Amino acid sequence: MVLLCLPLLAHSAHITDKLLAGMYAKPSDQEQPVGLLPSGTPVEVLAQKGEFLNIKLVDESTGWVEKRLITETIPANVRLLELQSKYRQLQGRLEVAEQRLNKQQKLVVEEPPAASALLKGVELSTDRSKVGYELLAPTERSKSKQGLGFITLLGITVISLIAGVFLGVYIQDRRQLKKHGGFRI
Repeated sequence: MVLLCLPLLAHSAHITDKLLAGMYAKPSDQEQPVGLLPSGTPVEVLAQKGEFLNIKLVDESTGWVEKRLITETIPANVRLLELQSKYRQLQGRLEVAEQRLNKQQKLVVEEPPAASALLKGVELSTDRSKVGYELLAPTERSKSKQGLGFITLLGITVISLIAGVFLGVYIQDRRQLKKHGGFRI
């Protein structure tokens, strides 16, 4: 039961990014440190006694460190290393995606097969009605798209001409009013 509650009492922390921290055998800095912990060393805080924290390192060794040298935020140098690792991973994924995109663009840019090759494919088909539909469907679709585009272009042109005439009349009217002191002639 006590072992189940132990993880709740301990929490992870790191040595601050300012200096080397001395790890002592007892909660006192009067003795020689048993080890020096560099910035960013991950530690698990087990207990507190005064201004010292009992910590456990990744290699399961324990000791006491001054409380002011421990922070719960990840130090800058550790964050930098993590971000550099993510950056390298994303660069690799980006390169793979660019290669795929280039391959797809090359496939699209390649010239379509010659008309004779298309006709050979049509001749190989035995169902004549299916061949006729396959040949007519694309041309009918392209005609309807071209017709719609022309009608739209024609409508926009007519509307633009009408708007231009009205705008010209309005501008000319304003000039005449300005020229004659606000009176219409």
